[in-house]
Amino acid sequence: MGGDETTRHVISGGMYQLLLYPQEREKLVSRPEILGVAVEEMLRWVTPIQNMSRTATRDVELRGQKLRAGDRLLLLYPSANRDASVFPEPFRFDVERAPNDHVAFGGYGAHFCLGASLARLELRVMFEEILRRLPALELASDAPPRLRPSNFITGIESMPVRVG
Repeated sequence: MGGDETTRHVISGGMYQLLLYPQEREKLVSRPEILGVAVEEMLRWVTPIQNMSRTATRDVELRGQKLRAGDRLLLLYPSANRDASVFPEPFRFDVERAPNDHVAFGGYGAHFCLGASLARLELRVMFEEILRRLPALELASDAPPRLRPSNFITGIESMPVRVG
């Protein structure tokens, strides 16, 4: 599922935001050089992997909470990617957001996504082509798109669009 489900959900979720906020889309059309920065915002915004379980390997204190070796932890990536102490205006989609230290690829270190570079390339190329080839793309309905019912990998399952 890695690299398939996740990347396609960032494509559809990122496109949905660009269709909802045409001023953000226009920034990319007029300044395609910022597409790499925009892809990072799409990754932060969509965060297709919702959670991951980990086991503490040693006793540690984290923000005043004592964790013991063997404790099970649930990492909630969308919550981290909306953390107001990290992201100014975390609930605003901003294709120029920088810095953008999201954890959509699982964080840092040993658990960082092996395919992150490929995903970023695929996303950049896909949006370059969509923006170039379908400049009049628009949502076909005001209804919110149908989402995948899952607590692990989520994203848009269906989003009717039309070329105006």
